Amino acid sequence: MGRRSGRRVCGVWGNVREIRIRARDGNPDICGGCVPRRPGTCGVCGRTARIARKATADSPAVGICCYRLPLAVCIDCGRKRPCFHAKGPEPVCEGCTKLRRAVVCVDRGELRPGHRRVEGGVLCAACDRKRASTTGPCGVCSSRAPLIKGLCPACLLRLRVAELAAGADPSAAAALAPFLEKVVHAENPCRYCAGSTPRGSR
Repeated sequence: MGRRSGRRVCGVWGNVREIRIRARDGNPDICGGCVPRRPGTCGVCGRTARIARKATADSPAVGICCYRLPLAVCIDCGRKRPCFHAKGPEPVCEGCTKLRRAVVCVDRGELRPGHRRVEGGVLCAACDRKRASTTGPCGVCSSRAPLIKGLCPACLLRLRVAELAAGADPSAAAALAPFLEKVVHAENPCRYCAGSTPRGSR
């Protein structure tokens, strides 16, 4: 795994993020949120889960089931709270992280954490519930699930991966195939589909 190398467009998500794995050998830049994580045994509860913190000489591996963000003073709100990047120069708490990612809700007209993309923009969770359109049958697999432009997260993820592979150079697509296969079978497809819209449907 390569060293972090600044903020650029993640080749999987498509947004500007801190890059964890640099592009090489036909593979794209990959941000920390899109790096595949293998499941392991949580040293706290014993369950099998994705490992959030590797084992060290002094502490066991911690799965996402038991991981808690470390405390630090958030650079945005100035309060001591559980923060991302707590050991770095710019720790940010969960609440302020959501505010940083806020977009203007098309119904409310105010900055809110984005929940679902619709015609004309993005809805916050509260307005999406008011529209009573959060869940429904997927247009591909017919399963009832939270929908993004008529598709469940799993089917939307498969569509995005297919588009990525189809638009890539054949040699790059072949090199990416093992990674894209892991992405398609992601444990949580919503992580890859947040704020996404299938091409040509906006």
